[in-house]
Amino acid sequence: MLLPTHEISGGCMAETPQEKLITVAEVVELTALSPSTIRRLVKSGNIPAPIRLGPTGRSVRFKLSDIQLYLKNI
Repeated sequence: MLLPTHEISGGCMAETPQEKLITVAEVVELTALSPSTIRRLVKSGNIPAPIRLGPTGRSVRFKLSDIQLYLKNI
């Protein structure tokens, strides 16, 4: 199952400390949630959708700040 995502036009996004991008595996580590639970939370809008990277869009990353905000508000 694919996650809904935000697409980046131009295929490149510079990372700054506020825009650090993390993998689903890193979200799992930070939240102690399973990948399927993360997908459900994205689908329900509780976690912002990840960003698609690359020309095929198969690689996705979450903004660390989005995950930190989710953890702060639970």
